[in-house]
Amino acid sequence: TLKYDQDCQDCRRLIEESRQKSGKEDKRGTALALYRTQKYAAAIVKLEELAKDDPEDAEIRSYLAKSHYEHGLELYRQEDYLKARDAFQATLKYDPRCEKCAQNITKSEDMFKDRHYRQGLADFQQEKLTEAIAQWELVYKLDPNYRDVQRNLEKARTLLKRLESIKRSQTPAN
Repeated sequence: TLKYDQDCQDCRRLIEESRQKSGKEDKRGTALALYRTQKYAAAIVKLEELAKDDPEDAEIRSYLAKSHYEHGLELYRQEDYLKARDAFQATLKYDPRCEKCAQNITKSEDMFKDRHYRQGLADFQQEKLTEAIAQWELVYKLDPNYRDVQRNLEKARTLLKRLESIKRSQTPAN
């Protein structure tokens, strides 16, 4: 029979290495299970932990790319366009050859700009100037040359200032 010698430095080192290896395998298994069950955001967290320990692990990098990409598609379907764009950009970090990523980044930004531009128009037509300005500012930050966003912002801001000035002039002095 074998007996454990607590004073054996090599024994303690080997046991610790075994525990660490087992822990990494558990983390890897958990991360891959999350990916297979389409829990991409959670998989990314676990995969990132593994990548910190071994940044050159090709399998982990591959699953990180796939997870970010699939998460981007989920976010796009949920119409969270800028987060989708960010997920596609993160994909490129792990897979610079991702052919669809550039397309999806552009598509996500275009959908974001179109949605907020149109909402700004609707708000403006309903005389919700503050809301229209807020919508158009989102578009302007992303693309100052988008359609007539700069002109619309100037028009809405000027109109809002005039209306506020009229309201102030009509308020009796105390």
